[in-house]
Amino acid sequence: PPPSPALRAMKRPAAAMSEERILKRAREEAFRSIAEQVKGAEGFPADAMRMVGNAVADCLARPKPERHAYQQGVTDWVGEVLAAVRGGAAGKLSELEARAGGSDAEQLKRAAA
Repeated sequence: PPPSPALRAMKRPAAAMSEERILKRAREEAFRSIAEQVKGAEGFPADAMRMVGNAVADCLARPKPERHAYQQGVTDWVGEVLAAVRGGAAGKLSELEARAGGSDAEQLKRAAA
């Protein structure tokens, strides 16, 4: 038998998620991603990165004009860490590209010999 009208009225379709809720989930996912990058950053004390990473969502969720000075400090640290991570990744990429280029040159020498 079909569900009663009262039961049908209580069910909410999954597709009926509000725009606000979708944006909230997207923000939470972004904060989670940033926190993971911060916590895994190399070249910084692990316990400090864990502390900063745990504070990411609380600090970034608050609009800049409403942040306390400590929250702004944490967001500044997050920016510094992410810049270092980005710089480290760019350095690793350059190194890998140089190795790949050298490898190609060696293969050409071997083929010519």
